[in-house]
Amino acid sequence: MGHLKYTPYLTTGYAPDVAAKIKKAHAGMAYFADTGPFAATCAECEFYGAWKRKRNAAGEIIGTAWVNGACEKSRELTGKLGPAFPSNAAACKYLSRKKEDENRNQNQDQSRNGRGV
Repeated sequence: MGHLKYTPYLTTGYAPDVAAKIKKAHAGMAYFADTGPFAATCAECEFYGAWKRKRNAAGEIIGTAWVNGACEKSRELTGKLGPAFPSNAAACKYLSRKKEDENRNQNQDQSRNGRGV
């Protein structure tokens, strides 16, 4: 787990705000960190965590293992499962909140409106 590699000998090619987002990004993320909703983290995303496919010498899938901390959206975009990274990483633009969170928020909204659950 680590941030993207920094190369000090290269000139800066980005505006300061974009450079800060790149600096926060972790290897394995689908996009730059802190480009999602304000204060959202990767732990809130349905893409956080993925199944790693185990293959034999012939390339056939022989099993799977759950990798908590890998990004399924990153695999969808690149075709490869990247390394795991911390759950408290700032969310990227592909954040899609988990279904449980949506249901809980809907229930809270209904109870505030007096409808109950």
